[in-house]
Amino acid sequence: ALLSSVSHDLRTPLTAIIASASSLADLGDTLSPEARSSLLRTIVSEGERLDRFTANLLELSRLQSGAPIPTKILDPADIVVSAATRSRARLDHQLTGRVPAGAYLVRADAQLFEAAVTNILENAAVHGGDGPIEISARAYGDQFELGISDHGPGIPEAERERVFDRFHRLDPMRPGSGLGLAIAKGFVAASGGSVVATGRQDGLCGTRILVSLPLARDTLSDDISAHA
Repeated sequence: ALLSSVSHDLRTPLTAIIASASSLADLGDTLSPEARSSLLRTIVSEGERLDRFTANLLELSRLQSGAPIPTKILDPADIVVSAATRSRARLDHQLTGRVPAGAYLVRADAQLFEAAVTNILENAAVHGGDGPIEISARAYGDQFELGISDHGPGIPEAERERVFDRFHRLDPMRPGSGLGLAIAKGFVAASGGSVVATGRQDGLCGTRILVSLPLARDTLSDDISAHA
């Protein structure tokens, strides 16, 4: 199942890159500037998609090797900005909210944390409907909590734990391998954190993914929600 999923996830962007590059090579100056620009954007975005997928595989390999995962003190605001930048090609939805810089410090592996947030953002972009993707943050006790909410159909309560199982897909007709959330949960768990899925707090349709990580120090507030 893993080989099948990996093959599909590699082949899809490769097919788009080859088709776009072939069109540029064969048609050349006969294409309008707009058409050439569109093909080049496709090559760049699909190349970035391949890069993200390869990074996930490398990090999975690092986890499964059994090597200890070194953690350090991080500002989650930096991680969220980096993940949003990496996902910009797929985040055609408006991204609202923020994590205040310097308000929290967590102890985690930077690469794993960023890869986890990237996977969650991209999952929200694919399955989260047409509304904005909303970021929130707070500290409670000795934990930092990052919330990522969408306006999609939501996840039935009975399925909220299973969505983190490898290859589990609520809608087989939607694109994806069923690995994104499973990888995200594994990456966060490696840093001593957890990931859960809930409904939205405001009662609207949609899914809210909550990422919790140990705080590295007390923060200025024990209950801060970030808004745009």
